Amino acid sequence: MPADLIAACWTSAGACDARPDTLDDRSPLPIGRRVAAVAAAGFAGFGIRHGDLLTVERETGFPAFRRMLDDHGLRILELEFLEGWFLPRDDLRRAASDAARADFVRAANRSNGGKAFIVLPSTARSAQERWPPSTRATTAPLPFTSKAETA
Repeated sequence: MPADLIAACWTSAGACDARPDTLDDRSPLPIGRRVAAVAAAGFAGFGIRHGDLLTVERETGFPAFRRMLDDHGLRILELEFLEGWFLPRDDLRRAASDAARADFVRAANRSNGGKAFIVLPSTARSAQERWPPSTRATTAPLPFTSKAETA
């Protein structure tokens, strides 16, 4: 059985600075064009960063986005990356992470059907939290992961 390959956000984002340590991680390319390119390349899933996800919610809506993915045969939605979830609750970066987590969960809940993965850039501690039934938390070792995230 062949493996399902997911196009990470960088695969389709174009000329953007989608590193986790940047303030604006949005792609300059239209979401429909990106989805079509990923599908044409034979991927089974589509990765999207938080900034692009919020743009999709505002301009397209999550149910319409899920239909767009389905129409292109993309069964898996990868929500990238939930950062700062390991920080103390009084850290401002943790508050931003909690807000992003809420956005990711909302997207997973409203994108009916298909699978959704929320990517954590380090350990699986957050994988024990409750996620929507069709959503899984997974980890991705990234070169810019700090030691604090892997401890």
